[in-house]
Amino acid sequence: MINPQSLFGLTEEHLINDASGQFKLHKAVALPFAELQLACTKQNIGCDIVSGFRTFKRQLSIWQRKWQGELAVRNPSGEKLNIATLSERQKLDAILTWSALPGASRHHWGTDIDVYDKAAVHQSNQAFELVPEEYTGAGPCAALSEFLDNHLTKFDFYRPYSSYSGGIAQEPWHISYRPVAECFETLM
Repeated sequence: MINPQSLFGLTEEHLINDASGQFKLHKAVALPFAELQLACTKQNIGCDIVSGFRTFKRQLSIWQRKWQGELAVRNPSGEKLNIATLSERQKLDAILTWSALPGASRHHWGTDIDVYDKAAVHQSNQAFELVPEEYTGAGPCAALSEFLDNHLTKFDFYRPYSSYSGGIAQEPWHISYRPVAECFETLM
């Protein structure tokens, strides 16, 4: 049974800490994610968490900082936009391309995780911006992305934003634990 408050990031009762102790995940997600991380490690690939569970308050902070121009706002290709040149409607649409409204983020559930290869990013000596180009070609997370392409479903994860077709941009770093996320989806 899903507590309605967990749907909107208003409670943490459905969560436990990940293996690192730095991030919170849904109780049913922690073990499968640890198994995915181990499989990556065996291939000398890092699968580290950039972002896991987010409270409503945290999502609200992200939203507000983007609206105020304190955080980058990007177009669907990942290019930074000058929000001062956008109408309020254009700014709203641009922010929604990359960030859910507070209360509507999949990160509230603890089933969705943004991942990267921390060691590869540090070795690249480039600013990490969490954009699709970092997960392709010579990007620092390309090996991780390829591994996820080939093995993600073995661990019951999938990429809900695997491609852009309007709405939310492609997020190759965003993975979701299907067995539990689908339960939350039915309530949205």
